[in-house]
Amino acid sequence: NYMNLVMMQIQRVKWRVNALGSFEFLLCMELRECCATFHSTFSHGDSLYVNLNDLFSELKV
Repeated sequence: NYMNLVMMQIQRVKWRVNALGSFEFLLCMELRECCATFHSTFSHGDSLYVNLNDLFSELKV
């Protein structure tokens, strides 16, 4: 039946959108970890050469 095929495709699209949302979250977490590593590498004691939150915000866009 044609309507069943349409409904199946709609469900597949919804599933893919949800999966991409989860994938985006994982990429965001990985980006945050990379920014934290960069921050710790280029900061010395109390002297911050790189602001972690600013860097993350700029790269996230």
